[in-house]
Amino acid sequence: MNIGIIGSGSAAARIYKILLSLNKNNKINFYSKRKKFKIGKKNLPAKKFNFNSSKNEDYFFVSNNSNEHYKYLINLIKNQKNIYVEKPICTTMEEAKIIKKKLRLFKKKLHVGYQFRENKCINFLKKYISKNRNKIVFVSGYSGENVKKYHKGENYIRSYTVKKKDGGGVLLTQSHQIDYLTYLFGKFKSIKSLSANNNKKFNLKSNVEGNVSYILKTNDNILINCNLNYFAQKKTYLYIKCLDETIFWNNEKNEITLERKNKIKKKFFQTREDMFKKKIKNFLFNKKEKKVDNKIFDIINVITKIKYDFKKKKY
Repeated sequence: MNIGIIGSGSAAARIYKILLSLNKNNKINFYSKRKKFKIGKKNLPAKKFNFNSSKNEDYFFVSNNSNEHYKYLINLIKNQKNIYVEKPICTTMEEAKIIKKKLRLFKKKLHVGYQFRENKCINFLKKYISKNRNKIVFVSGYSGENVKKYHKGENYIRSYTVKKKDGGGVLLTQSHQIDYLTYLFGKFKSIKSLSANNNKKFNLKSNVEGNVSYILKTNDNILINCNLNYFAQKKTYLYIKCLDETIFWNNEKNEITLERKNKIKKKFFQTREDMFKKKIKNFLFNKKEKKVDNKIFDIINVITKIKYDFKKKKY
């Protein structure tokens, strides 16, 4: 299998390792601004992506800065390549509309790297919600992680995650939350948001938003209150309050807690790496998977509306 990887960061390194674990004979080419890409003890050659030449690879993984995804996608869609793009697919609704239009004649696969759709707890919650949706009163979601500790041994100041020009910001970087909420609850009819300028307060050298809260309202009037931030200790959870019970997902513990009269805990055994691997395997080999999941555009719609609420503010 001929594969191209666009990018030279931690996401590209993870993809490379997973592809080799699936098949050591995969032929993998790197496209990057760098001439070499170091993964562990290996120094792998890389070359610039030429937009005007045809490519031999059948499959491409786009894992560069968020603001660069769009231009590579347009080229790869035009050349009918199977595409796996790291989240988000793009950064504006205008870009999303153009991509959607280009996909009308697209006959290959386009997947976005929202690996939480492969999370066992999330899929347990999906079944639970489908059976108990009319009992849900309120939902609260949280995803916080100290951006300075995102990648071990990496200086966060150099990362795209804290640079506006590179498509950084907590909203895009942690858009997994918006994806799995869309996956669980469907489209939203109302979206409201606020952001707080806490970068100086927590000594974060960045010009992007680092703390965002938003409220979503589903078509059947379920309210979902969420927070994303770059400052706190790593933690992700979802709290669902129903009429007669409460269900709580703790991502770090891979655990679901159901509270009625007594607490019932259900433990799932799955590593973060397992989710990434399953997502990539489905992209490469699962013929039952949709070629293009149009829900990816619903996610961009939510992100765009949240950004609209604070786009005039300076960080």
